Amino acid sequence: MLCLHMETYPRFEISLPCKKNVPLLIPNPCAQTQGWLGYLLQQSLNNRLKERGIRKKVVTVLTQIIVDDTCTSFKNPTKPVGIYYSKYKAERMMTKGIKMIKDAKGYRKVVASPMPQAIVEEEVIKELVSKGYIVIAAGGGGIPVKEQHACWG
Repeated sequence: MLCLHMETYPRFEISLPCKKNVPLLIPNPCAQTQGWLGYLLQQSLNNRLKERGIRKKVVTVLTQIIVDDTCTSFKNPTKPVGIYYSKYKAERMMTKGIKMIKDAKGYRKVVASPMPQAIVEEEVIKELVSKGYIVIAAGGGGIPVKEQHACWG
């Protein structure tokens, strides 16, 4: 799987078993945010359940969502994310190729929001739910990825 979330983070490459290098965006803000918020929710739920004497297990599953990397939203992102920037800072960022929009509060980065096609961890999530776990998954819509078939086919 290859993350598609295009942010301004350093690029690294990993070598897959077939010796094909795949560029990755590390750290990935989708995965970081999903893990961080999942952890906070999981801890809070665990604490509340314990206070009430409810013996249920809570688990967070980092969730990858398969998307079509040819989706037009990658060329024309419209989903605002992150903090607000001043006009001066936003203009400097836009000269570096960072896409921004302006609203009543200021400027924000925009990212692609492609339509989900499938959840990679769907079977695991279903299995955990069937065993009685409370599952926290798909935070923020999930981590967008595309399938890579070139190495294993």
